Amino acid sequence: MEPRRLKRDDVTFNSWIDAYYKLRRLDYGLSVWGKMMKLGFQPTLLTFSTMINGFCIEGKFSEAFRLVGEMIETGKVPNINIYTTLIKGFHIIGDIDGVVKLLKMLEER
Repeated sequence: MEPRRLKRDDVTFNSWIDAYYKLRRLDYGLSVWGKMMKLGFQPTLLTFSTMINGFCIEGKFSEAFRLVGEMIETGKVPNINIYTTLIKGFHIIGDIDGVVKLLKMLEER
C-alpha cells in the first residue's frame, strides 16, 4: 500500500506556514514559502497575511513591510487584517513611529 501524499495546493501550504509560525519556527515557515514558490504556486492574500503575522510575532517588521510591498507589486491589496496585524505588532513593541508610518500609508490609499 502506498502512503498517501498530501495534496499540494495553496490551502495546504498556507496551513503548513501557519502551523510553523504558531510553533515560532519562522525558519520552517520560510522554507515552506520557498518550496511553494519553487513549485509555481502564487501566494494568496491569506499566504501574505500569514507570513506578515509570523514576521510581526517575531518582531521582524522590516520583513513584514517588505512583504506588504511585494504584495502590492503583485496586484494584491492589503486588507484590514493585515493592517491590524501590523498595528498590533507595533503596539506590542511600543513603536509609535511605525504606527504613524502605517497610518500615512493608509491615507495614501
